[in-house]
Amino acid sequence: ILVIVGDFPTARVLETVKEIFGKIPKSQQLPQLPNFPTPQVPTSPIVLQEPGAGKFLQIIYPLPHLNDPDIPVLGVMDYILTGGKNSYLYQALVKSGLATDISAHVVSLRAIGWYDLSVTVAPNQNLQKIDAANKNAITKLVKTGVTLEEVERAKNQLIANVILNRRDITSQGKQFANDLLIANDYRYTERYIENVRKVKPADVIAVINKYLKPEAAAVGFFVPVQNAQDENYQTSEVSTAENLTTGVKITASEVMKYLPATDEKIDDFNH
Repeated sequence: ILVIVGDFPTARVLETVKEIFGKIPKSQQLPQLPNFPTPQVPTSPIVLQEPGAGKFLQIIYPLPHLNDPDIPVLGVMDYILTGGKNSYLYQALVKSGLATDISAHVVSLRAIGWYDLSVTVAPNQNLQKIDAANKNAITKLVKTGVTLEEVERAKNQLIANVILNRRDITSQGKQFANDLLIANDYRYTERYIENVRKVKPADVIAVINKYLKPEAAAVGFFVPVQNAQDENYQTSEVSTAENLTTGVKITASEVMKYLPATDEKIDDFNH
């Protein structure tokens, strides 16, 4: 893929492009993407135990491909759930003291997608408890609903983030290339923003009900363990120092060769 962005004479540049690349034969049309089977979700959490700093919870929810009309709505949902300190799950998990951090993002590919939710668990908290608290918070949000103000704030955050990521001309070129490679449409991001602006509160609740079902989630627990024999995970305040110049005589003239020029006169010394 060749992407050219900036202020240039279009007709002349296109002629140059044709002259350089026009003789290259077109590739055969890409085969259609296969139908992916429905992912098999583990009935119990996947537990990883190894040396580490703290407990960690990760939840994966399957999502549709990037051209599905629900994708812009899911982007707004993500900002309502985890976009900043005023977001819903931040208040429910971090502000309450159950976790120290929470993050999430919507992954959209041409054939499949997923919602990746990660929670850094606070010390002395139980992973099962955090998992249950997350599910309860999402269930409560569905019952209470979201306000128009919350949706508009999330939409503005999402759109501002997309625009800021394309504020320089190099980033714009990369975005065009990425959209063409992933979505087969170099204007995909523009269409995405247009559809984000159309999202309503009822749309957000609808996608939560549709995709964030507890039975659809693949849950992973990271449980740190202590291993006294593994020195890679041991910390020590003991430091060592080695003198590499013991017995070596150095004169000022030798040192001055490696220092900036100065008007001061330095006598020879021994180190």
